Amino acid sequence: TSIPSDIQVGFRAQARNGYHQMMQLSHCDTCHVQTKGAKLDENAYDVWAKVHAKVNKFDVSYKYTYSKFNNGADQTSFYIDRPRHPANGGAIDEFASRTLYGGEVLPTGFNNDNKKSTHEVHVEGTVGDNDRIVAGASYSDLTNYFTDLDLTTSTGSFRWSHKFRTNLVMDAFLSYYTMDNDDIFIDIPAWRDGRPGGGQPLSWTRYSAYNRDVSYVKLRAIYKMDGNNRFTFSYRYKQTDRDNTVVNIEDGSTDTTSSLFKVRWDGRYGDLRTNLMASFESIDHPFENALGINEDPANAYVPFPGNGLIYYLQRQVIGEASNMPSQDMNVRGNLSYRFSDKASFNMYASFRNGENNELNTYTMNLTGRTAGTSLFYVLDDKTVLTIGYDYSFNKQEAVFSVPVMDG
Repeated sequence: TSIPSDIQVGFRAQARNGYHQMMQLSHCDTCHVQTKGAKLDENAYDVWAKVHAKVNKFDVSYKYTYSKFNNGADQTSFYIDRPRHPANGGAIDEFASRTLYGGEVLPTGFNNDNKKSTHEVHVEGTVGDNDRIVAGASYSDLTNYFTDLDLTTSTGSFRWSHKFRTNLVMDAFLSYYTMDNDDIFIDIPAWRDGRPGGGQPLSWTRYSAYNRDVSYVKLRAIYKMDGNNRFTFSYRYKQTDRDNTVVNIEDGSTDTTSSLFKVRWDGRYGDLRTNLMASFESIDHPFENALGINEDPANAYVPFPGNGLIYYLQRQVIGEASNMPSQDMNVRGNLSYRFSDKASFNMYASFRNGENNELNTYTMNLTGRTAGTSLFYVLDDKTVLTIGYDYSFNKQEAVFSVPVMDG
């Protein structure tokens, strides 16, 4: 017996041409800002092939995609100011020993050519009369031609659904993915090379913040109380383990874990449709700048190690900074009514409240409110009249610091 199968191939191309505005910040970035028009000549295309087969009660497929991005525009260059004392214009040699470049024209803001290969496998089918399985896996490799660095991503997922009764369905979803980005050695001149007390090496290896392992499990139940009302309950547990990014300075942890609870009601009453959703998420160690707060005013200036001529207050990093909540609550509702085939009405509203009280420096708070309404009326086959109003309010309180160069 033969297995029913088919083969598909596809091609997609996109292009951007014209000009766009570019800005360059020089050494004293709050004052020395330059801007100019830069040419756009970007082309991207995808070529893919897919093989699909029907095996018993399962659909099985494999897809390969090759993606390419080319930038045909010339690099845009800016003149970078020669670093010098901001008040009297002197100390050129001293300032040059502290910076990597200056007094020259350099390229900036260029999108480099890259390529990407993606392999995807998908399996979907039924087991018995009440169970359904969906599984998939993928692997992708992204290469930057200019830096010769690779970013690889591997994913896997599995979902099982079971119908306990005609009005009750439960499913479980498992997912995992990992990202691995190449390390790169940053070779830069020594600190104040050739100057009195200088010569400290500053070259370093950049370990990518992309590198991580992410896994989560989700449980969901859908209950149809009657023909007009449906309730959905779900719980999701997620863990993000970053290889090179610390999210808690007290124990050096690189893990972020979260628990998300969500409930939703959907109602249908003739031409009236409505839904209401509420969720609460608790996040342990959300993403943060683990040493993002500095300049402790209670301490005196301290010398740079190995160089008693240079003093730095900014090196006294003292605490954590983040704009991500550790507790996040959301409520959202929607109502729509169809007066006729030509007229309908819709309104919505949402509320969000979040905070982060895990930081050792401050408590981050955020609040959001949105609301809106719209009315649609079809005048004829070519004309639709729409009138609406939208309201949005967002407030976030956090602390951040700005680096200042010599002034």
